Amino acid sequence: QREKKEQERKAKEERERRDRAQRGSNSRGRWSTGGFGDRGIRDAWTTYEKYWASVSSASTATPSVTRSPSTRRLTFLSIRWPTLVPPIKPTEITLAAVREFILSPLHSEGLSQKQRVRNALLRWHPDKFARFMDMVMIKDKAEVKAGAEIVARHLNSIMESL
Repeated sequence: QREKKEQERKAKEERERRDRAQRGSNSRGRWSTGGFGDRGIRDAWTTYEKYWASVSSASTATPSVTRSPSTRRLTFLSIRWPTLVPPIKPTEITLAAVREFILSPLHSEGLSQKQRVRNALLRWHPDKFARFMDMVMIKDKAEVKAGAEIVARHLNSIMESL
């Protein structure tokens, strides 16, 4: 019985992942990348940067007064990860996906590849990312922390390869 439920859960996750990859967004329209064409990648980057600007300003705001509902309760699925296809679990955050997103020539044209990675590390390094953890829902804290650590490891690998 337990094994069957686990297989069904995994099958459902895989269907959802494929659906998001095909659409370029999840059911709430998180990343409208239009099939990941040039414009889609630029739009994904713009959405990513706007999201993190909002979360960053909310992390320093008075919790119940100025934080918007969308930044008060972060979940693994609500976070904009540095990938084109939104992951549904930390293991879906791959080196290739992070590299493709961060180093895309379709955004941040004035920055070198090293500067792009350095900027991303300022957000995703565990010491820096810790300031957002109080905004994460308790049920998602372990997954979000694991995801951020994976991103930081991938960014360090990318930096070493440049």
